[in-house]
Amino acid sequence: MGRLEESLAYHTQVMRNQYNDVRALINYSCALRENSQFDEELEVFEKARTLDPHNLEIEFERSQNLLYNKNYSEGWKAFEDRWHTGELPVKKFNCPQWQGENVL
Repeated sequence: MGRLEESLAYHTQVMRNQYNDVRALINYSCALRENSQFDEELEVFEKARTLDPHNLEIEFERSQNLLYNKNYSEGWKAFEDRWHTGELPVKKFNCPQWQGENVL
């Protein structure tokens, strides 16, 4: 909608009062991402992880940052958490899940 700077300013203000709120941190990180502030976004995810280390949403959102920044090893591992968030339907296939091995 073209109001990225306004969104970031709003979330920055929220963080002044809710700096230990995981939901506020996730929202703030998304605003940072939309404003191409990827290093700052990753710092916010690290803080969120210290507050809630088992939060799969944090890992999923963090994975997108890692993949965008070409940290594929850690990014793909974190991206796998998307299957455990409950937001994606799990499809069962009659074959084993591909684990990255050479299939040729």
